[in-house]
Amino acid sequence: DVGSPEAESKGTSCFRTTVLSFLCLINMFLFMDRGTLSTMIGDIQDYYNINSSEAGFIGSAFMIGVMVAVGPCAYLGRIRFPLTIISAGLGVWIIAVFMTGFSFKYWTMIVSRSLTGMSEAAFMALSVPIINKIAPEGTRAKWCAAWVMMSPVGYAVGFIYGQTVEDITNSIFWPFRIESALMTPLVLFSILPYTRNKLRQFLATAEPRPLQSSSTQPLLPSQHDHQHHQQQNKPPSFTKDIFQLFQNTQYLFLILGISVFNFSLGGLSFWGNDYIEQHFSMNKEHTVIIFGVLTVFCGISGSLFGGYLQDRVLVRGGLKDKDEIV
Repeated sequence: DVGSPEAESKGTSCFRTTVLSFLCLINMFLFMDRGTLSTMIGDIQDYYNINSSEAGFIGSAFMIGVMVAVGPCAYLGRIRFPLTIISAGLGVWIIAVFMTGFSFKYWTMIVSRSLTGMSEAAFMALSVPIINKIAPEGTRAKWCAAWVMMSPVGYAVGFIYGQTVEDITNSIFWPFRIESALMTPLVLFSILPYTRNKLRQFLATAEPRPLQSSSTQPLLPSQHDHQHHQQQNKPPSFTKDIFQLFQNTQYLFLILGISVFNFSLGGLSFWGNDYIEQHFSMNKEHTVIIFGVLTVFCGISGSLFGGYLQDRVLVRGGLKDKDEIV
């Protein structure tokens, strides 16, 4: 029966899976863009006649855009419907990547990559909280792992995609133009009234599950203040949220660890293909394939190994609530 509890449960499960697939696919496309830029960085240097430092600043401009925008986007996600912020960010991302495809001068490439980073920040800041809300009880770690695994997959797809399209079109710009077209259907899906209304209804009825550490101290600001501000019809304080985060030593050490990790990963992913090609005298096609396969294998196996550690080591060590470990 259409109105039976079984049918409603099946429909809810289907919608949850659809949203997760939607977020994973977007994550893959975003990292595919990064992989595409990485695999063509040598040809980009030749086109603009720039040195390695200037080429590296193209990647730095992207990260600067992310850092500038991620905090405000996360804050807006607390006072506005998250999918609205994500849709707006992805809309700007399409425009920025399309601009990259027509950046015939070095400075326009810097501007377009900065905008790409700023627009991507909205998705990075708000997608995991949505997964946290929609994931069935006890599966949040697995669903987050599925989302994370799309990062190395996207990088690897970008390596192969960028090289293939560049060879076919004999241009460093066409891969970016096609990317913007590939992302467009996903943005259209995100602004459909059905998608927005269904997700809004689901998030409103989902039980709040704030991220916490194993201690009594919350890892992130709780939703209590946010709900209190909503009742008083005024937004929560952005500066108060930042101040509360900086008082939490666990959060600060976590961010420091992620920063060191991204420092290493960013340099390797951006320059890896070019380094292997030049210093090991390998042709570009073989370099792209080898680097792509290694990226997928290490990314997926690392995510699975992390899940194994969580299940077998951390849980046995006293942290019995798997969701709290996240």
